[in-house]
Amino acid sequence: MRTLLLTGFGPFPGAPFNPTGPLVRALATQRHPGLVGVRRIAHVFPTSYDAVDVELPALIAHEVPDILLMFGLAARTRHVRVETCARNVRSRRQHDVAGFVPTDGTIAPNGPPQLPLRVPASRFVAAARVAGTPAALSHDACSYLCNYLCWRASEAAS
Repeated sequence: MRTLLLTGFGPFPGAPFNPTGPLVRALATQRHPGLVGVRRIAHVFPTSYDAVDVELPALIAHEVPDILLMFGLAARTRHVRVETCARNVRSRRQHDVAGFVPTDGTIAPNGPPQLPLRVPASRFVAAARVAGTPAALSHDACSYLCNYLCWRASEAAS
């Protein structure tokens, strides 16, 4: 049996409601013929750097997912963005729910400028469009927790 780990985030400063939490919970329980035989795990991260650093490795070790599908909120974007890479940046202006603001603008000071995400991105965009959802490829997950999670997940995948 394959395991699909679906992740979202809780509320954060500027977004008192984050739809990614309810979305991953719904996707984990939705009946669909393509998901027969797939064990689905939903996890909603508190929107904090510490939560990602502690919970992501524990989830991967415990659940051993074959697929990790992460959802994030880009409130000003009116289409689904399928990320193709994580950038080695962290916002030094926006605090997380714990009040933490990074003092270093990079995730990995000696790391590369970006890490590729092992994702069939074009297929995801095509599937979303067939379903009537506007979607596009993205090479910029911004500099907040969505990007940070992408970076940590890409590290874990390699």
